[in-house]
Amino acid sequence: MKQCNICRKLCIGLFTLVCVGGTVLAGSDKGETGPPSSSRVEKPQLAVSIRPLAMIVRELVGDAVEIRQLIDAGQDPHHAALQPSRRQQLDEADLVIWVGPGLESFLARPLANFAAERRVTWLPGESSGSHGHHHPAGEDPHPWLSPSQTLVFSRRLALVLTARYPVLAPDIQSRLSAFEDRLEHQAAELMLRLEPLRRDGQTFIAEHAAYGSFVAFAGLTEAGSLSDSSGVAQGARNLQALQDRTDVACIAVEQAPGSRLAIQLAATLAVPVVEIDPFGTLLSDSASYSDLMESVVAGFEQCLAGAE
Repeated sequence: MKQCNICRKLCIGLFTLVCVGGTVLAGSDKGETGPPSSSRVEKPQLAVSIRPLAMIVRELVGDAVEIRQLIDAGQDPHHAALQPSRRQQLDEADLVIWVGPGLESFLARPLANFAAERRVTWLPGESSGSHGHHHPAGEDPHPWLSPSQTLVFSRRLALVLTARYPVLAPDIQSRLSAFEDRLEHQAAELMLRLEPLRRDGQTFIAEHAAYGSFVAFAGLTEAGSLSDSSGVAQGARNLQALQDRTDVACIAVEQAPGSRLAIQLAATLAVPVVEIDPFGTLLSDSASYSDLMESVVAGFEQCLAGAE
């Protein structure tokens, strides 16, 4: 009987050893024991409000960080709401990058509780209040449509990123330098392409005043808009003044076919409705900032030069 008890204990001990050993081996195969491997280290998480910002950030960091976009493509940032899942992404982000309350007013309240070093605001001169769309007179809350403004912001953003992620600093500086070269080269080319449009003196009407930064960069002329830069309708007197214009080449809309009012105005003036996409909504997922600017310029060429 004593020998049986000894055998039984030996069997139980061997069984336990095999099970524990199997678990350790299985855990080793899955990388679940010991210190985490470098391949499992999570990337820094950056939250950006809109797609153009995601494009600019990607120019500086490539795939070294995870970029989470808070507003879906095609969603109007002026009137957007922060979904619960996106609010979680916002709270989990190491850094939040947005234009400012003049564009994404829905972000003003949650970001007011963020430490200053956790957020980067493109237009810091804007009011940080959580209500309305406040920006100084003449300041367009669509600054990414100006290559010169984008260049200045990119340099400022690169300083923030290198200070926050020192290990990425050499790559960020290299990427910034390459982006500067591409941006300056493209801006010079675009100005040459737009020169005939400036000489012709043709104007356009915007469904939404989203092109002010581009117009200032390109030296074009905008006859007016149906709504202001925050998306608020301009009113009947403004509409009558636009209907009396005789130098309008097209009505620019962000998404075809445009609003009923834009379509009616185009019919009254006998001009086409042309889609010019300032947010890059229609571009592929892999599109770059250069692709966005090329798209905007092509839209204005179609509008003002009558290109097919």
